[in-house]
Amino acid sequence: MGASLVAALRFAMAELASHEAPGPTIPHVSPRRLLLARVRQWTAVVVLGLGAVAELSRQLQSWSTPSYHFDPAWMFYFAGATGLALRVFWARYLAICFCSAIMAVTFFYGPTPASAFAFGVPFIALLAGRTMRALFEENPGWLNRWANRLDARVARLRVLFVAQSVAVALLWAAGDRLSPLAMPLSVAAGVSLVGLVLLQVWGALAIAPLIAAQIYVATQSIGLHPHRGEPPGWAFTAVLFAACALSLVVIAPLLRASFLALRSAVRASSP
Repeated sequence: MGASLVAALRFAMAELASHEAPGPTIPHVSPRRLLLARVRQWTAVVVLGLGAVAELSRQLQSWSTPSYHFDPAWMFYFAGATGLALRVFWARYLAICFCSAIMAVTFFYGPTPASAFAFGVPFIALLAGRTMRALFEENPGWLNRWANRLDARVARLRVLFVAQSVAVALLWAAGDRLSPLAMPLSVAAGVSLVGLVLLQVWGALAIAPLIAAQIYVATQSIGLHPHRGEPPGWAFTAVLFAACALSLVVIAPLLRASFLALRSAVRASSP
């Protein structure tokens, strides 16, 4: 039965990689638009680089204090800035997902909810669009040798990555104030998303139970106020539920294909 499940998941993931409609065609970019895209690229690099320095400085200053709490934000700032500078295809997706996570956290934990969008929306606009996609996905070199193959998978799952970025960020920020499971779930969800990008069976096996666990933790936030910002407590629950629901909608075709393939395998092995 276990072998049938693995075979079914492999079949479903192969379907995801090869038989669904491809992502949008990369357009030809004129020299003028390419120059503007490079300006946008390096503007994003500078913004993320400054964010990495600021976050790392804050972490070092609070290192010896009793209230120290590890925050991996500086690592994502640094990885995003480095990847964008090298024009690695995954860096644009990482930066957009990370910005979505920062917007969600700032909305609930920042000084005002509006401040979440004042920075996040313009930054996402810097990296969005077909011209920026062409700048990164058409960049030759060994760093991008898997770009065309992996970009098709990421394009189909981009809503999942953004939704899970929001869910993971909110669970990590709430931490033990919400549930002891919140932070371990955040780490596990991030690892499973990497597995999905690489079409690993363990990523497909893990993502659905992890989303179910996120929904369970979200139910624990009902009636609570796990954040420090102005929005009411129900808003935190509503955003977390919405992120989980979007994630389920995106992986529903994968789950359906896995179920059908598993059912066929079981019927074939039955006497």
